[in-house]
Amino acid sequence: MSYFLEGKTDDIKQEVLTHNKKQWTKIRPQVKEWMFNSWWRWEEEKPGWFTEAWIAKVPPDMIPSEAKAGAKGFRASARRRSSFAIVAKEEDTRRVQPDS
Repeated sequence: MSYFLEGKTDDIKQEVLTHNKKQWTKIRPQVKEWMFNSWWRWEEEKPGWFTEAWIAKVPPDMIPSEAKAGAKGFRASARRRSSFAIVAKEEDTRRVQPDS
């Protein structure tokens, strides 16, 4: 919660979303309001942390409805990539090495 409550910039405040939601449940309404008030500016300014991976961590109800269609695409692509990476890693470990 301190990232958000004591943070002076969006760069610091956004860290709250990278932590377990249970840790910041008490300030959820404030975080949601901040998200709705800032989303379009972030879309325009493209801060370094405003990535597909970060957006995938944002609870759906904290994304403005007009932006949800684009965010769903980000969420899906982030999930597909991470799932694919896990499957690929498992397949590599199951590969049989040829006898030499």
